Amino acid sequence: NMNAADLAGVMEFVHSQLDAARRAPSGAVKLAYIRRFKVSMLTTPESFREHGRQFGAFVTFSGGRCAAPGCDALWERFGFVVGCR
Repeated sequence: NMNAADLAGVMEFVHSQLDAARRAPSGAVKLAYIRRFKVSMLTTPESFREHGRQFGAFVTFSGGRCAAPGCDALWERFGFVVGCR
């Protein structure tokens, strides 16, 4: 499971983590590296017809699996779409 963000979101996260680590007694930071990917995607036709946009509903993932209720029904109706908060 990988989290994705835009540059501003990544920099805010890194800043907050480094600031928190500086204040913590141990000073440990678990951030190993930042990877950059170029991603192109299109939503499924079913999702676009219903919502008129390229992103579907945001669902929480944990351990590589959907942790939100109703994931199966959502994907049965629209297919596997990329979600956005």
